[in-house]
Amino acid sequence: MRWVMKQPAIPPISHPIWGQVIRGTREIPPSQVGLNMLVTNLRLSYQKDPSEDRLGELVARMYEFFTRYGDYYQNELQQILRSRPHA
Repeated sequence: MRWVMKQPAIPPISHPIWGQVIRGTREIPPSQVGLNMLVTNLRLSYQKDPSEDRLGELVARMYEFFTRYGDYYQNELQQILRSRPHA
């Protein structure tokens, strides 16, 4: 029998974790350059326009990134899910 490690499910787009990462109230692990570049870009975009509509657009971009490249970023996703939001 072959054991397969179960990967964590990507939270739905409506999950607050995405907005928390973009707002900067939940940290991301600094280990992957591509992910850090994306999050930095999203955070800067949000700082320029902190409206709920803009946040929704940015959340959609981040969610799409994880649905497309989630297999590559499983460790980072697990760390984000385990982290606690801060003020």
